[in-house]
Amino acid sequence: MNRRHARSLILIAAVSGVLTACSKPDPGMGETRKLIMGTFTEDSVTDRAGKAVAATISNTVPGVYVETWPSKGAYMNIEHLFDGTYDLVIVPAGAAYEAYTGTGACEGEKKEKLRAVAACYPIVSTWISPKKLGLSKVQELKGHPLAVGNEGSETAKVSGEVFDVLGIDKENTEIWYYGIQGGAAGVRDQWADGIHAFTESPVPAYRELAAEDGIRFLSYTDEELDEILDGHPEYSKIKVPAGTYENQDDEVGTFCEKVLVCVSADMDEDLVHEIAWALEVNGPVYTAGEPFMRAMDDREFRASKIPIPLHDGAKRYYEEQGYFK
Repeated sequence: MNRRHARSLILIAAVSGVLTACSKPDPGMGETRKLIMGTFTEDSVTDRAGKAVAATISNTVPGVYVETWPSKGAYMNIEHLFDGTYDLVIVPAGAAYEAYTGTGACEGEKKEKLRAVAACYPIVSTWISPKKLGLSKVQELKGHPLAVGNEGSETAKVSGEVFDVLGIDKENTEIWYYGIQGGAAGVRDQWADGIHAFTESPVPAYRELAAEDGIRFLSYTDEELDEILDGHPEYSKIKVPAGTYENQDDEVGTFCEKVLVCVSADMDEDLVHEIAWALEVNGPVYTAGEPFMRAMDDREFRASKIPIPLHDGAKRYYEEQGYFK
């Protein structure tokens, strides 16, 4: 039984005991403050992450209930955070950085009071190839037929950024703009020697292939990662642990874009301190049913290498717990 499965059983068998041990007395004696969190479309990965974060806060922080609202995306979430519609939002690091700096899609519209509380899950660059090819590094895909995401998709955009570093182009490599599902079919049908996904991890379309023990997960070198991350503050290095997929015996060195829980700098410092505490002590319980949130268990992932400032309340909590030593 793995650690996350065990936590799920603990929650089912003794949820009242968990909450008693990991929550503080409510001085308000039943008075509840409702906070609204903007996520994304109903039952999307981001919405599911938001619901897990909301459950963590609601069941841990005394006198606070978080309700999630589906939304039309990260930039709309940030707009609604500052017009008073939302109190918290779930947004990718790239959108948060653009909003904070007034660049990219937010050109000229700085949101200087945007603050991070924690990272809650990573969007991971994941490459696979058929095991029979014997490849172990992404750079070895040069010259092979590749499926790199639907044209115009985030996966295709990131594939292009990777290719710029690795020297892969249409002159030396057969590049197909197929989505993750289509690429997975290409590996099975033997017309694709490598496919890329820039999405949550584990990638659902890869799990069946991994169970068949027919694929290998490919890593970047540290030097390649340094070059890919240069000029991209929204990206950070990450290791995909061995065992994330069936028959995956080695960890995978890659990069990700963190998805953040964000608030306004004006939110009460003590409240944000409590939220940061809740995500540490009960986050592993309420996210146990979402494998793509596994990284949130790691304090470095949760609080470090975030491209916008931490809220003062979150920063104070992390400093008290020795996160930055």
